[in-house]
Amino acid sequence: MSQSLPVLTRLDIVQLLRLILLVLLPATGIVHAHLGHENQAELRVFPDRMRLVFRTSLPFAWTLLGDKAPLMADEAGRAVVVPLLENAAPSLFAVSQDGELMIPLKVEAMFEPDDHFAFVLNFQRPVKWPVLVKASPAAIADQLDATTIAVFDLTASPFARDIEPILKQEMRRERPSISFDLTGKTSAPASVAGETVPVLEPSRRRSLGWLVSSAIATVLVLGVWKWISRKR
Repeated sequence: MSQSLPVLTRLDIVQLLRLILLVLLPATGIVHAHLGHENQAELRVFPDRMRLVFRTSLPFAWTLLGDKAPLMADEAGRAVVVPLLENAAPSLFAVSQDGELMIPLKVEAMFEPDDHFAFVLNFQRPVKWPVLVKASPAAIADQLDATTIAVFDLTASPFARDIEPILKQEMRRERPSISFDLTGKTSAPASVAGETVPVLEPSRRRSLGWLVSSAIATVLVLGVWKWISRKR
């Protein structure tokens, strides 16, 4: 005699949808889970201010909120997320000048094309050096997470677009900080030496993200279904 399929309760369905959302949001974005997050950060020093832009994927942004994250990334969900992520933004990086912590003057959080998300932290221009930028555990939560940060000196040319960074390197859990000094030669602590980071082309990255995310989602859905079946 064939057995009937278990009837899912509303709570079961919500939990299942949240699990699928964390894996597949977005399936075409940057791969997370076992491949880690690949984030980008830019620090630009202007004559009168300094701006740190941190770009990441929607799954990473959603994980920052934990249980406060909305179930869906539709228009209503995005409206809820933005102020929550603006509050979370200052905790992603600690920026200091000559050992003194700098507080952002303004914080912004915004959705970007291709299912990406950006955090913008605006500071006063440093008056003391060196400047130390340290990623918090929230920004590099997993051993495989990495953020490539580039520092630009726009003191003499605040509107330049094709300027080369004075410093570019990868930040990981074992080396989460960089340091630079615009009064002299740019430097970094010995433990955070820069390295060349291979970058996937967007099309290849989206394709790889879709394949890996889909496979993980399938395994998770089957596992949850079997678990629910055993409970019936």
